[in-house]
Amino acid sequence: MTKNSFKMLKTQKLGIHLHLFKSLSIFLVLFVSMVPPSLADDIVFEEPLTLIDAMTLAVKYHPLVASREGDYQAALGDLSAARWSAFPTPSYSARGLFDSGSQDSFSLSQPLWTGGRLSGNIELAESRRDNAVANIVEVEQILLEDSARAFIEFHRANSKLTISVDNVTEHKRLFDIIDRRVKAAISPEVDAMLAKARLAFARSQVLQNTSAKEVARSELEQLIGRAVNNVSAPVRFSPSLVPLSDIENAAIAFSPRLRAIQSEIAGLNANARIASSALYPQVSLGYERRFGELLFAQEREQVFVALEFQPGAGLASRSSISASKARVRAAMKTLAASRRELRRKVQIAWREYESARLQLSPSRQLVSATTEVVSSYLRQYTVGRKSWLDVLNAQREVVQAQHTLADYEAIELTASYQIRLLSGALNKNTLSDSNE
Repeated sequence: MTKNSFKMLKTQKLGIHLHLFKSLSIFLVLFVSMVPPSLADDIVFEEPLTLIDAMTLAVKYHPLVASREGDYQAALGDLSAARWSAFPTPSYSARGLFDSGSQDSFSLSQPLWTGGRLSGNIELAESRRDNAVANIVEVEQILLEDSARAFIEFHRANSKLTISVDNVTEHKRLFDIIDRRVKAAISPEVDAMLAKARLAFARSQVLQNTSAKEVARSELEQLIGRAVNNVSAPVRFSPSLVPLSDIENAAIAFSPRLRAIQSEIAGLNANARIASSALYPQVSLGYERRFGELLFAQEREQVFVALEFQPGAGLASRSSISASKARVRAAMKTLAASRRELRRKVQIAWREYESARLQLSPSRQLVSATTEVVSSYLRQYTVGRKSWLDVLNAQREVVQAQHTLADYEAIELTASYQIRLLSGALNKNTLSDSNE
């Protein structure tokens, strides 16, 4: 083969490769453009999930929020219908007469005074609308609390699993050390048996923490509706910078549960007004126009004022009024009890946060100290000043200190986020402002 022929063959191969590359690129572009949005949404990225992202997903896609929003739309429809009831009511009727004639009539009726019935119906519909709004915010708050708690629990389980895996690695190293000494007849065989038992226990802890992590992962995935592979460390807040009394007042002012009860009380007061309206006559202005044959003494067109009074059977109306007022008093007691319960929740979260925060520094110092003790005991063991059991116990204390630190960190995080959620400092509208 000549030199020119070799160059031509090489150029042809390069052209074929470029053609295949262009064809493959066009195919990939067409394939990506044909992927439906729903499929694209299901793609799981490997970036760690942040706590704010998890909370955002929970309130954005959970079906409970959509259910409460549907109730709100229904309440808006009821309110619109109640407001339209204050407008004139048209009616049309047709009848056949004995003499083979017919008569049609058209009428309008405009309420003038109903004793509070119309305004009561409107207030009742408004209270149901306000209750629906409060229920939406309440569900969002519950989902935010649950998703934050599940996220932090998953982060704690992941931390404990890492601690357990490192513990297994350390026990393997200790077992190899004592195994060599036993084989060299320097240490008794019982030390190797003890190290092997501690290694088996460390492996069982890995299994337990793996199970706990999967349970936490499942709970978090059910709340946010997405697969979770890894999470990032949550951002820490300092609620202690704000006085407890201010947090309690903010929680009472924000609480959607209290707002829902207040709207229920408004609805019960409206029901009492509706019940009281039965004790008064209903006055309305009417207009009627007849078409076709007229009967004796009938007018073709007339305007009239109608008076209607239906007090009900016996003293039923007064009994209904008494029942409505009793329900209002009961709801007021429920509101007072709910305020106390909310203050209790805020105070408990505050105490848990303060207690965990104060334990963090000693726990970190304990982890650092026990880690140094293991190395010190291992050196002293080689010169006969410490037993092998002392070395293994020191390693166990390291793991216990690390687990305790992980627990306190999780308690502090959970309590701090609960305080912010209860006080309204963190809600659906402020999630975008919380950068992690």
